[in-house]
Amino acid sequence: MFGFSRSKSEFVEFCINGPRSISYKFEMSDPNASWFSKFFKGVFQHEEELHSHDELVKKVEEFFSTPMEEIRRRLEQGI
Repeated sequence: MFGFSRSKSEFVEFCINGPRSISYKFEMSDPNASWFSKFFKGVFQHEEELHSHDELVKKVEEFFSTPMEEIRRRLEQGI
């Protein structure tokens, strides 16, 4: 298991379970959350299963080269 962070509230985490089974988790603070909801649900999270080393590399490159809101938009739309 390993991960990368761009700030205290933006990170990705990977867990290598096998050659074709890699758990991926993306998390960032939700800028649209009200001050009250930040205590409970002020975080956007996305988890999925990756199936190759190439997919893992793509997610790492995306994390460091793409604005956080763009990553979030893509994940919400399933792109």
